[in-house]
Amino acid sequence: MQQSDAMRAETGILAVCLPAMRDQNEAAGVHDVDWWVGDRVVACLLCAAADLGAAETCWDAIPSSRMSPTAGSSILRRLAELGWIEGRNIVFDCVSTLGRLDQLPALARELVSLHPDVLIAVPSNFVRALKQETTAIPIVMLATADPLRNDLVTNLARPEGNVTGVAFFGADVTGKRLELLNEIVPHLRRLALVASEFQDSKTAQNFEESVTLAASRLGFAWQRFRPVVASDYDEVFARIATEHFDAALISPDPLTQQNAARIIKLALRHRIPTVGTSVSWAKDGILLSYGQDARWGFVRVAEYIDRILHGAKPSDLPVEQATKLELAINLKSAKALDLTVPPSLLARADEVIEKFCCSCSWQKVTLGAAGSSRPSTHSRNGTT
Repeated sequence: MQQSDAMRAETGILAVCLPAMRDQNEAAGVHDVDWWVGDRVVACLLCAAADLGAAETCWDAIPSSRMSPTAGSSILRRLAELGWIEGRNIVFDCVSTLGRLDQLPALARELVSLHPDVLIAVPSNFVRALKQETTAIPIVMLATADPLRNDLVTNLARPEGNVTGVAFFGADVTGKRLELLNEIVPHLRRLALVASEFQDSKTAQNFEESVTLAASRLGFAWQRFRPVVASDYDEVFARIATEHFDAALISPDPLTQQNAARIIKLALRHRIPTVGTSVSWAKDGILLSYGQDARWGFVRVAEYIDRILHGAKPSDLPVEQATKLELAINLKSAKALDLTVPPSLLARADEVIEKFCCSCSWQKVTLGAAGSSRPSTHSRNGTT
């Protein structure tokens, strides 16, 4: 059934281009899921972690743990507060890239061909692919790293073109991440940079330049490892171990995001101290992370969507830059690696995560700048 022009004018259609996990419906022969919205059928083609037939929305099938456990719900909640109810006056068409990262231009073309009112994308190469397909449809960046330096916008205050949204720190904080790592691994002489072939080319260039500057300052050598498929990570970390690298830095590219759990397990199995780029990595078991908490960005993205659907032009909406960086340390992982975290570094941490094998649970202690404890639901001794 087709939607009338009048109904189409009243309905915001957003196409979402995000990394996603494996589609478990393939084994059951489920490929297309029809979402009924009024008189319109929207076909959602997803490679998802969840059963698409059981998911209430396409957001539920997107693996958000790398960014926040409530990524989709945060956006939908804020949109609802602004009057946009999914299934009533707003529709999401989601396309996943799992197993199809080499088809990114075609997937971007597919989304643009839907003629949505707004496009949403993360990371940089997803935004770039959409930008190459359209100069007319507004594109909202969702936590995209350093869009100015990566040539996605020409000006943060007046982005021009059709791209705006939420920007996170990029390569400019790489040096600080490695300084923090060096405090825990003072013998750092050889660093492995794990960045897949699917990292955005401009992002990769900036990232490598930052690593080179840090290496010169801190006195270590580095080598890049380039996984192409998920199974490559097994060989990569085996090589990092056998070739006696002292630590690893994980780049937040699409293939890496899709294989985060695998990477964390491999780093611990091979006893490789590893640093990530967002707090969620440390929560999931990596030794150290330094970056942004994406939850702030989700609310802001919903507000960009609302303003655009009410007629605002992307060129008139300044790109909003994250201002807060968070340091998270996983003490359980440090213990497994026989590493001692200096008290001075713990005192500066925003979150100290402790995992306990006996209960398979984790507890978090949030610290102030001076080291004063602000307990979360679980305290250090495990009582509530």
